[in-house]
Amino acid sequence: MNKIANYLKETKVEMNNVVWPKWPLTMTHTGIVIAIALIVGYLSGFFDSIMSKGLAKLLGL
Repeated sequence: MNKIANYLKETKVEMNNVVWPKWPLTMTHTGIVIAIALIVGYLSGFFDSIMSKGLAKLLGL
């Protein structure tokens, strides 16, 4: 039990030493990640649709 308590104390000290990003930077990066995810999702759906239609024509369905 002493090891767990020691681990938690050390973790708390380390978390206080972390330099966290400022809120505007966090929001900017979050927006970028969401935008990229939407673009990749759209492109994946677009190419999947093209490939499905091409395969259907190839197989005569």
